[in-house]
Amino acid sequence: MIHTSTEHEVLAVVFQVGDVSSRKPTLNVLLWQRAMDPQRGRWALPGGRLSDDEDLTSSVRRQLAEKVDLREIAHLEQLAVFSEPRRVPGVRTIATTFLGLVPSPARPELPPDTRWHPVN
Repeated sequence: MIHTSTEHEVLAVVFQVGDVSSRKPTLNVLLWQRAMDPQRGRWALPGGRLSDDEDLTSSVRRQLAEKVDLREIAHLEQLAVFSEPRRVPGVRTIATTFLGLVPSPARPELPPDTRWHPVN
């Protein structure tokens, strides 16, 4: 099937080192629970659609602020682009991913559907 339209989304892989004062600090990744079907309740990277009037970096910062109330990011850089035509069902969606780091002393107040998950 030929795609007649393409959407663009940004996704953020955000890390923080937790329990810095302990002998064994842990690396954590920020995930949020999807609110809509077909993947409702599944943990995913935070992100969303790129608006017509914004660049990629502005979009990922907006998504993190609006969706998971994360505003304090020490480092943010573009990581990779995923453009496989059938990456997701429905309209072709290109995803640009970003790597973000939250400073260890920061303790952002996260909404109930968002949590830090240990990276094993």
